[in-house]
Amino acid sequence: MATVNIGNLTFTHKGDYASGTAYVKNDVVYYSTNGNAYIAKQGTTGNAPTNATYWNQFAAGSGGIWNAGLSLGSAEQVVRVNAAGNALEFAAASGGKIGAVAHMVYTDTFAGSSATSWMEITNYNCTITPTKAGSSILVMGHVSSGSNSGGPAGHGLKLYRSVAGASNSAIDGFTGNASGSRVRTMVAGASEYGSNWVQENGSFNLIDQSSTGLSYSVGQAIKYTMYQWDASGSATVINRSMRDSNGNDDVRSTSTFTLMEILA
Repeated sequence: MATVNIGNLTFTHKGDYASGTAYVKNDVVYYSTNGNAYIAKQGTTGNAPTNATYWNQFAAGSGGIWNAGLSLGSAEQVVRVNAAGNALEFAAASGGKIGAVAHMVYTDTFAGSSATSWMEITNYNCTITPTKAGSSILVMGHVSSGSNSGGPAGHGLKLYRSVAGASNSAIDGFTGNASGSRVRTMVAGASEYGSNWVQENGSFNLIDQSSTGLSYSVGQAIKYTMYQWDASGSATVINRSMRDSNGNDDVRSTSTFTLMEILA
């Protein structure tokens, strides 16, 4: 059996092949024409790596792995196979990527005052600070609400947005279409006579972006706050029934917010 001295197996990585470079035995080059790596059998200048007199194939389809001329690329790029399928390259990642994420669970109970106008639900809000310019914000969650028992009436919820501490403004793009005197809401419910023990659950999955009025600079916090409206004049309650009696026929619940930055 032949004995091979591993210490004598040496090669020098020379990066991309260049026709004007003088190579010596055991120099390894990357040949971009076919994406393979080759090792010199002897000294050579100007002889392409595919010339078997001077070169042996060292690795097939190695692409950027053996290509010292392939830079590290730019921040957040990914490595992929090129269109020809014979080498690696850096490119921008395709598809939506997630940046910042924020989540909250709202466990407080809330009962608004007697008013048929939009009212902020105390502490039911969530804030996210985008990491990049031009991002969209995926707004998700669910809300548990109840209403008055004084008669059949509707109640609703609507999202408001605040950027960099500015006043809250309604995101009407997340509400139903305008029609006569009907109230535009995002999540709606209804009450019936004697239904002051009822709670209703609604969910929302929305994307806030420039078309819905989102405008911010990197580093600015965006706060989303839930507002309520009730046609009965008694106001909506959150995470409890209107009756909220101390017994096992009334329940307490939770509502949530989840915000995810979708990078441009």
